[in-house]
Amino acid sequence: MQDDSLISIIIPTYNRGYIIKETLNSVLDQTYTNWECVIIDDGGNDDTFGLIKNYIVTTDRFKYFKRPSNLIKGVSSCRNYGITVSKGDFIIFLDSDDVLASYALSSRIKHFKQFPNNDFLVFTTQYFEGKISNKLGVFNIDPPVKNRENYLSLFLNHEFSWQTMSPIWKRSILLKYKFRNELYLLEDVIFHIEILFNTDIKFKRIDEIDNYYRISNWGKNNNSEGVSKIFDSVSFLLKNYNEQISEDSFLEKKFRRFVKIIYLIIIKSNKTSMEKKKLLNYLKTYNYISSKENFLFKVYAIIYKLKLNNKKDIGMYKLMNFLNKRLFQ
Repeated sequence: MQDDSLISIIIPTYNRGYIIKETLNSVLDQTYTNWECVIIDDGGNDDTFGLIKNYIVTTDRFKYFKRPSNLIKGVSSCRNYGITVSKGDFIIFLDSDDVLASYALSSRIKHFKQFPNNDFLVFTTQYFEGKISNKLGVFNIDPPVKNRENYLSLFLNHEFSWQTMSPIWKRSILLKYKFRNELYLLEDVIFHIEILFNTDIKFKRIDEIDNYYRISNWGKNNNSEGVSKIFDSVSFLLKNYNEQISEDSFLEKKFRRFVKIIYLIIIKSNKTSMEKKKLLNYLKTYNYISSKENFLFKVYAIIYKLKLNNKKDIGMYKLMNFLNKRLFQ
């Protein structure tokens, strides 16, 4: 591996001109200089190009593209298109409101020189809220034994081992695996699960914080449209990987928790009763939810419908703890 390998940083964006400059500044501040930053505009109306054109004029390492109209809209499509127009030997996916540490690229190249036989390396992502100085906990979840199957089991358990910008990828692996264009939420989780199902994949976890994930927009996907997108992702797993999961009792046990969490998200959403029933019945056909658990979920549904969880001194705290333990632990 050469010391001056080109790294492509792919950033999908949609009406994020007001915040993307902080992200681009973190790229511009890299101590490693052989990079290109590929910005893919998903068709926003905030004149992102006008807001960031100074970066593009200042250095040709910043490259701006609009998603072609013949490609489906969405972050997955933008990332995939970014791969096709990028030229790097290595690729990093960065969201338009997140930040890289100034040493991120140099550190990742240094570690790839140490471990050149891997398809990708995974670094640690730290949360921040509002300002980058307000750093909180870390995103990554590691199993006691750091191997492919254990990381896969965490993803299938709805415990997400790393975030989209945590890995650096060899270009060769991303020519084999793509984000699913039809998925819009949890699309990165599905992407990583599909890669980890490959028994030949080689990767190494590097316990070093070099990127920062903004959490200000958490918790805004529980509306009807957001829940439908989440459902699409879990139903994709059920349709395409349930047979593989079912053959492994360890993975099957883990995936039960994922399905039940999505089940609860649907129950608590603002979808109509008929819409909820249709989605919940679909999930029940895969037998990850027992009849006893289904009864407990009905109790959950009544609590939320009547807003009893907001009432004090009626034993709701103990009941909710009981339900959570029985359903998700």
